[in-house]
Amino acid sequence: MVDIDGGKRIALLDDTQTERDPMQDIALGPALLSAVAASGGPDRLRLYRPLPTLAFSGRDCATPGIGVAAAAARAAGFAPVRRGPGGRAAGYHRGALCLDHVSADPHGHGEIKARFTGFGGLLVDALRAVGADARLGPVPGEYCPGEFSINDGHGH
Repeated sequence: MVDIDGGKRIALLDDTQTERDPMQDIALGPALLSAVAASGGPDRLRLYRPLPTLAFSGRDCATPGIGVAAAAARAAGFAPVRRGPGGRAAGYHRGALCLDHVSADPHGHGEIKARFTGFGGLLVDALRAVGADARLGPVPGEYCPGEFSINDGHGH
């Protein structure tokens, strides 16, 4: 357990040394959500390093050509999976570090903008604590543009 947000308790699940089939990894987030919702908490923060995966959104799956895209992912060594949230496909490789933050709060910690700002600030603070020049804000030309991107302030 670690303290965040002025004393809020969160259980840290370090899954970075575990290799799972991408279908299992993608299913673990919703399973943790069900478990935390049933027990009422505490929040969980799961860290993991996925095997090569191309995670399609529901929007992608409803697009003509999804079969061709999934076949291309397989041919390139990426397991195609369907993820719950998100706007477009996201690719992960062995060098990626993924985070699943799961909360028992039925209101999702309030407004979405406040949640993104708060969680982004938490991650920036954590990265700064280990010596990274981390910042919160848009990156010119980024894949998924937004004011909550975590970056180095130099376009990365």
